[in-house]
Amino acid sequence: MFYLKHKEEKLNIGDDNVFTTCPICGKEHAVDLHELLAGGEADLFGTAVYCPACAERRFRDRKTAQSSKQEMARPTGRVLPFR
Repeated sequence: MFYLKHKEEKLNIGDDNVFTTCPICGKEHAVDLHELLAGGEADLFGTAVYCPACAERRFRDRKTAQSSKQEMARPTGRVLPFR
């Protein structure tokens, strides 16, 4: 069992009392440590967890950026003269 210690009092770590702040907007939000640690590569000091709104925004932005890259790489069917 893991716990926090504050003024000689043990504070249990549960699924309802672990929080962090979003690195983008600063909003405090709950974190599911089980989900975070499930991948086996978690570092609690070096891991940032985005709030749901910022995570969705980042996902949308990355998806849009990937679409733009694919669009730029798509062949046009035109042959350009060599200069």
